[in-house]
Amino acid sequence: MLGSQIGNILISAARNGAANMVAPVRYGAIKACASISAALFFLAAIGCVTAAIWIYAIPYWGEAGAALLAGGFLFLVGMTVLGVGSIVLKQPVRPNGIRQTEQIPPILNQAFKDQKGAMLLAALVAGMVASESQRKR
Repeated sequence: MLGSQIGNILISAARNGAANMVAPVRYGAIKACASISAALFFLAAIGCVTAAIWIYAIPYWGEAGAALLAGGFLFLVGMTVLGVGSIVLKQPVRPNGIRQTEQIPPILNQAFKDQKGAMLLAALVAGMVASESQRKR
């Protein structure tokens, strides 16, 4: 009976508090992995296009001219990436409305109101267990 009540308290706390804090972290991790994967695919595509330009230009421009053309293409791509990066960095970062940590006290207050008896019993049992472990020493 008491174990199930304590379990219900822990489950409700995990669902209310920890789940709300974990969701943005999970979203950020997925977003970071997707961004890194997209960047790697972009680099592979740039390498393939550069090789194709080089191979296509060899008969017309010679080996040195094809290398210069491929280098010019890479320079153009680099300047484009720098331009896009500078535009993105100039935009201000908007803060979220409230922080996730500011939501914890209301959630704990609601959990305490919902499970007041079980929480008091759990505190009593925890105090008894703590006092027993102090006496044995």
